[in-house]
Amino acid sequence: MSFFHICEEARAENPSQGSDIAVLIVSGEIDYGASPRLRERIHDEIGAGRRHLVLDLSAVTFIDSMALGVLVGAVTRLHETGGSLRVVCALENDRVLRIFDIAGVASSIALHHSREEARSALARSQQGEASPWAGQTMTIAIPSGPCLPDDTSATAAARKYAHDAVTASDNQPDSARRSGVDEMA
Repeated sequence: MSFFHICEEARAENPSQGSDIAVLIVSGEIDYGASPRLRERIHDEIGAGRRHLVLDLSAVTFIDSMALGVLVGAVTRLHETGGSLRVVCALENDRVLRIFDIAGVASSIALHHSREEARSALARSQQGEASPWAGQTMTIAIPSGPCLPDDTSATAAARKYAHDAVTASDNQPDSARRSGVDEMA
């Protein structure tokens, strides 16, 4: 049996945090057994009116494809409400970062080194300085910095995979896109 735990950062720790922002801290293994609980918790936050989520995965030791599907589904749902998902993954957690890269989602999910960095990027996007989404269609934001490896052929292939997936979903009706993501997640 694997270990999985999720909790919300106390609002008292960050009083400037708006009511439409939730910071969730996840630890352990996000696998087949834990993914539905993560999806439910994210859906609860969105249902409670949270449009922006910061998901701290710094203490996650393993993440599988089902969990990645949950994150992609969350990005899609939040995007529909004008919101965003920010994922925190410490540099030392190269095992999880590598899975993001291999799966091709590292370029479509905003990755940050710390909660403070994620909050700062979120504040900038809310002020209109660095919006993570442009227009009505989903665009791929390619984060830069030391969180992602240099642009090797593997990274370039992952970025192409993510781009092709988004482009293919842009050619489908909204209902087909949503149902496909929900089924995947």
